[in-house]
Amino acid sequence: MESNKVYRKCNKNDLPAGRKPIKCKWACDIKRNDVFWARLVAMAFSQVPGLDYYFQFSPVVNDITFRIRLTCVLVWQLQTLVFDVETAFLHGTFHPGKQVYMNCLPGMVHQTDECLLLLKTLYGLIHAARHYFNFFSKILIEIGFQQSPADPCLFLFKNALGIMLVIVYVDDVGLAYSSYALVEFLFNELKK
Repeated sequence: MESNKVYRKCNKNDLPAGRKPIKCKWACDIKRNDVFWARLVAMAFSQVPGLDYYFQFSPVVNDITFRIRLTCVLVWQLQTLVFDVETAFLHGTFHPGKQVYMNCLPGMVHQTDECLLLLKTLYGLIHAARHYFNFFSKILIEIGFQQSPADPCLFLFKNALGIMLVIVYVDDVGLAYSSYALVEFLFNELKK
C-alpha cells in the first residue's frame, strides 16, 4: 500500500469539521490452489453521503450492447478474450478537494491520533468502481479508442491492422478483435 502511494498518514485533529475516518479491515482467504490471499477493504457502511462520496454508481455494459457485440463477433469472425484488471481499484484517484479519511490499518504501527488520507480508492468504498472506470476509460480514449455515445462501457478501435471492440464490466474487460497485433498494442499501452 505504501509503495503504491494509496494513503498518507495525517493527524485526526487536522480533519475538517464533522469528518470522521471510515473503518477498514483485512479480508483474507485461501484460494483453490492453496495460495493465501489478503486484501484491505474499506467498510462502506461507515461512509457518509455528501462527505465521503458524491456518486455511488459505475457504468456497466448494457445487456443489449453485449448481445450486439456477440453478433459482431459472429458476423465479422472476430476472436475474443476476457481479462480481469488486477488491483483495479487502486488505480482510481480522488478528485482534488474530495478527501476520504480512513482509520489506520489493522496491524499498522501508528500514533493514537493518526489516521490515513486516502490518495487512491480501495475495494469496499462506495464510489471506488466509478473512479476506476473514469481512470480506465480515460486511458482507452488517450490511446485512440472511441467511446460509444449509446453505451459508455463500449469502446471501438480501428486502424490498418483491423478492428477491436472493448466492453467493460467493473474490472472485467472483454475484447473482440480481428488481429492479435491489436491485443498486443492494447496490453503494451496499458502496461505504460
